[in-house]
Amino acid sequence: FAQTTSGEINGTVTDSTNVALPGVTVVIDSPSLQGTRTTVTNANGFFRLPLLPIGVYQATFSIPGFATYTKKGIGVKVGERTKVDVSLQAANLEESIVVTAEAPLIDTSTTDSSVEMDTQMLSAIPTLTRSVEDMAKFVPGVAGVRMDAVTGGENGLPNIRGSGQEANAYMVDGLSSRGSMNFDNAVAQNFDSIESLQIVTDPYSPEYGKTMGGAINVVTKSGGNEFHGEAGILYRNDGLMNRQQTVQNPNAWTGFDNNQQWYNIGGPIIKDKLWFFVSYNYNKRTFNYDAPDPKVIEAENLVNYDGTPVTNDYTLYTYGDGSNYATNDSLFAKLTYNINENMSLGFSALDANIDSEQTAGMVDLLRSTSTEQSRYRLNFNWIIGDLGVLELKWGQQESDFISQPINGTDIASRYITTIAWSYANRSRWD
Repeated sequence: FAQTTSGEINGTVTDSTNVALPGVTVVIDSPSLQGTRTTVTNANGFFRLPLLPIGVYQATFSIPGFATYTKKGIGVKVGERTKVDVSLQAANLEESIVVTAEAPLIDTSTTDSSVEMDTQMLSAIPTLTRSVEDMAKFVPGVAGVRMDAVTGGENGLPNIRGSGQEANAYMVDGLSSRGSMNFDNAVAQNFDSIESLQIVTDPYSPEYGKTMGGAINVVTKSGGNEFHGEAGILYRNDGLMNRQQTVQNPNAWTGFDNNQQWYNIGGPIIKDKLWFFVSYNYNKRTFNYDAPDPKVIEAENLVNYDGTPVTNDYTLYTYGDGSNYATNDSLFAKLTYNINENMSLGFSALDANIDSEQTAGMVDLLRSTSTEQSRYRLNFNWIIGDLGVLELKWGQQESDFISQPINGTDIASRYITTIAWSYANRSRWD
């Protein structure tokens, strides 16, 4: 079954002679799991624990007449099946064996080529943009991620296996987040709210059916049984970089400020039953421009196309002084409810606002823009005994864009949005 937000632990339990042991009780727990999860090996000694949140687990194996066996450090990754085979030793006295060792994280049951980055790795990798698109550049087979080295702005999308920037699938908590017009990551997820970022390059499981290039899969944080929080500021300005010299630039910028802030908190409302996580991100970028005086080219230095002399001087006008800025604030919240050991429910909501104002440049092009975005996710997971698992997911997202002129100019400032063609709910602008 498709598991784009969870993983699985399975394996076989045998005795010292390699004979399968049925009826072994397997109990697992993890800081990522609400409560514990229990199963029993079947007649072949096989056990399976699906729909596990990603994290590090401890598994305890017990049956009368054998020493209790505990294995720690079992890693579970998105969409992967971690195999744990155990051999129990007969015991005359009450005893237990504890083994601390990471189980192999190579999933031999799938041919997907993927790289997964957990929250620790995401916080350690240097990035100016704090975006999933920027993280993709660290994955083999990914190109075309062009980020502005000055501002950290997003100027490009991942190009995976040469399929172009519009061939990727973007998923958040198991559902598509790809935009219908530009096929990009329409509503960006707060970077500090990401528990795991998985980038699948080739090939793909059926749940990535819209993918032609690569699949970028985000799983969000859920809180936990312990309260925790984070606050961070990333600030850069032109004083931290080499001075630029203007060369035939009619509108030179004289400085910039890039201010990013993030705050989050998570923990239990009811331990092992109801968790919460809240994240707020704020980003403001400002560019200042100082235009030089208009340049006059004398008529004696000009000539028409037909070779005749030009009678009037030519004035090369420049953009006016001013500043351009953009602000982005985004609030994300998630609740995770443990209905019972085999049934869970999760709901998340994200609200983002992006505002910009262009006051430098040609007067007719001065404008302000506003983008209001939202995303909702509802995930229900149910382990139905030996029948299998049931995953139900519902979600929606919306992005509204408004552009309006400044200084009363409402003709040239408008975007020319003649629709050239429309296909599959996609509009192209000329």
